[in-house]
Amino acid sequence: GGTNWRTASRYFLQGLLDDTPETFYTNIDQIAPGMAFELTTEGGFRQWRYWSLDELGPATVDDPAGTFAELFEDAVRLHMRSDVPVGVHLSGGLDSTSIICASARLREAARASGPLMAFSYIAPEFDESRYIADTIEQTRATLVRLQTDPLRLWGLLTEVLGFQDEPIYSMMPLVGYELMRLTAANGIKVILNGQGADEILAGYPSYFGDYWSSLLSAGQVTAAWREIGDHAAVHGGNRPRLLLRQLRRLTQSRLGNFGPYRSLARWKRRKQYMNHRWFTREFTDQLPEEDRAIAAADLDGSLAYSVYRTPLPRILRVEDRNAMAHSIESRLPFLDYRLASLAFSLPLNWRMRGPWNKYVLREAMRGRIPESVRTRVDKMGFPVPANRWLAEVLHEPVLDLLSSRNVRERGIYHVDSIIGDLQKHRRREVDVSGAIFDVAQFEVWSAL
Repeated sequence: GGTNWRTASRYFLQGLLDDTPETFYTNIDQIAPGMAFELTTEGGFRQWRYWSLDELGPATVDDPAGTFAELFEDAVRLHMRSDVPVGVHLSGGLDSTSIICASARLREAARASGPLMAFSYIAPEFDESRYIADTIEQTRATLVRLQTDPLRLWGLLTEVLGFQDEPIYSMMPLVGYELMRLTAANGIKVILNGQGADEILAGYPSYFGDYWSSLLSAGQVTAAWREIGDHAAVHGGNRPRLLLRQLRRLTQSRLGNFGPYRSLARWKRRKQYMNHRWFTREFTDQLPEEDRAIAAADLDGSLAYSVYRTPLPRILRVEDRNAMAHSIESRLPFLDYRLASLAFSLPLNWRMRGPWNKYVLREAMRGRIPESVRTRVDKMGFPVPANRWLAEVLHEPVLDLLSSRNVRERGIYHVDSIIGDLQKHRRREVDVSGAIFDVAQFEVWSAL
């Protein structure tokens, strides 16, 4: 099929990828999360939901941290079953550190032979080597570091998009692809990775607001005030202002159930896209009418949205295809359905508490992972300094691409506006690295 411009418009204007069954190709849909399907030789097709978060009730767990630790250890044990070498992708964060430490314990108990291999990428701007060193010391794993540079990553874009079939969400998947290449070059066939932990255990900073809204919505104003205070003491921020912002969000989400308010919000959104600086009116008109209520302002709703809609499905798609491109099987212990079920049935303050995200995991890993990692409050993942790269070494290649005839003739861009913003980016007046990369890679993908 040709390009599905509805999907393209949602991607460019709302930053959405893989969040519905529609793909970038007209008439090609993907199966939604938690669904199975059956195709008969007569051409019959049916699909059904085989797993759902909605069926989970609140759990009565006496010792959430202990229960989580036990289940997690078992999930890692199952994911390590293999007759080929298994490795781990290690950032300096909580998730991959928990996995590699559990791996090391299980290998020791099983008297495994050969080294435990860990693969890592550290951008000099985001140096996590202190945390990684503590973990390597505890697990005695062999660390293999990925050496790469922005021009090499840029040169891989066509190849990676060829394997991915659809656009990707940032330069991060290019690093993931290289990590898989390095893994395969070291003879590893199965890799354990930390994806999914952020979405089931509330790992992104934006979830704090959802948590406070949940408390306010349940009438627990004192608790919300206390939690916001504990958070502000570590992360900074103005306590009264943070509380007011949550109250405003809560009001909006309540109003969102009210038809006329929804229509007004929809009209305002459309108006905002009508005179877009980068995209033509013909293109912004492709954006489908959405009648969804204002996004959930509670933690459970927000996490369920993250698991079923975005960002988890797009993260999993990219991870899976990057691994398969190198004939590697990627396994994700945090997405063991028992762990996900436990996480979603715990009281909210076992997911977030004060300045801490992923609270139950931090408690479960007491004495099991290096304390420096367990008590980290910042979050990185494998970040790339794309804003600096696009202002310096990638400026020329991206400018060449945006100035090409294909881009002018695509008919969806105000090209001069985009190039003007790229020049401002180079002068450090704005940071449009994400949006510029989106246009650039969409063009590379379109030319495949």
